[in-house]
Amino acid sequence: VWRLATSFLWLPLNFSYLTVLYFLYNYAMQLETSLFAGRRADMVFFLAFEAATILPLAVMFRRLVLLESLVTALVYVWAMANRHAEVSFFFGLRFKAMYLPWVWLIFDFLSGSSDPTGKLLGIAAGHLYYFLDRVYPEQTGGRRLLVTPAFVARAFPEPDAQGTAAGGGGGGAGDGFGGGVHVMRPRQTAEQERQEGLRNRTGYAWGRGNRLAD
Repeated sequence: VWRLATSFLWLPLNFSYLTVLYFLYNYAMQLETSLFAGRRADMVFFLAFEAATILPLAVMFRRLVLLESLVTALVYVWAMANRHAEVSFFFGLRFKAMYLPWVWLIFDFLSGSSDPTGKLLGIAAGHLYYFLDRVYPEQTGGRRLLVTPAFVARAFPEPDAQGTAAGGGGGGAGDGFGGGVHVMRPRQTAEQERQEGLRNRTGYAWGRGNRLAD
């Protein structure tokens, strides 16, 4: 029985191993601080659902190492929840976040660093969760098929307001190790930062101003 859990905790040491660790750290943190912010039990249920979905698929395709599949599922759910955000992949390649799992799959396949089957299983598991959690309720007027069990909610209670404020300072979408994938910051924040700088220096928010002829 213990092999069911340990199959998600091991990966061969190669270039793909470092990439998987980076994606695990980056996107698990982003899901925890955005999509599942203040929903600890839902995050645990999400991970359990993905693992339970990947396991039977892995048996069908004779896969023994499943960490890559689980991480790909995390990336897929984040990418679909932020589908219109612009991300920057290795070597400066930019595209919308919805394509990130597929670009990662093609990149690893072309570099010969991993078998694409593991990522395809993760994409399938991530798509199933996203459909049941987001798409289906929107199409049926709010009816939900995925509900976090009560015993999971009791085991992982929601953090209080103080704990949320203290723990909510996790990295944003653009944080990371200085390489890999980053989300591009919206262009309008430059004006907001200029206004913030004026406010800090003068104590007033001057605004953008208008010409006399306007």
